[in-house]
Amino acid sequence: MPWKIVNLNYDARRPHLHQRDPREAIHMRVYLDGSGDVEICVGEDIHNPDACPVRAVVTAETCVVNATRFQRFHFDVLVNILASLDVAGADRDDALGWMSASIARGPHGSWYEGNVASHPVESAWPGDLTDDALIETCRDSVGVSKSRFLTLSNEMRRRGLEPPHPTRNFGRPVRKETT
Repeated sequence: MPWKIVNLNYDARRPHLHQRDPREAIHMRVYLDGSGDVEICVGEDIHNPDACPVRAVVTAETCVVNATRFQRFHFDVLVNILASLDVAGADRDDALGWMSASIARGPHGSWYEGNVASHPVESAWPGDLTDDALIETCRDSVGVSKSRFLTLSNEMRRRGLEPPHPTRNFGRPVRKETT
């Protein structure tokens, strides 16, 4: 899957690289704090990993998968990503075992019940920005990628703030008019 970089954040409590698949709601955060932890979010929102119902965290010692609900597609995506991250087969089976058992019991093509009621609120970017910093970052959208602007806008909506309208020049400098 062709990953697209959404954000490279060195200023967060946990510096990370956020990538997503531009065609699906599949996100990956690679933490740059020396831990080597990787978080995978799969689900419904192509722009907001924190809205995804399925999350996996791979550390040097463990692989944990939690979901509020999931579909067979989410399971298949995680199998492939965890294999590509070289998670050992036994560890992968342990992390995904509860999903596999639910799929075996349930009807094909439906949503399955997850193993958690909710996920903890993410404390990394953009969740770690203050309201003022979030508003200022959104206002200064010239040269910002569309996916980054949408992530910031979603965070503003989550907080009950009104996001500004984007400039029309995502990723390009504004051309000054001459008179």
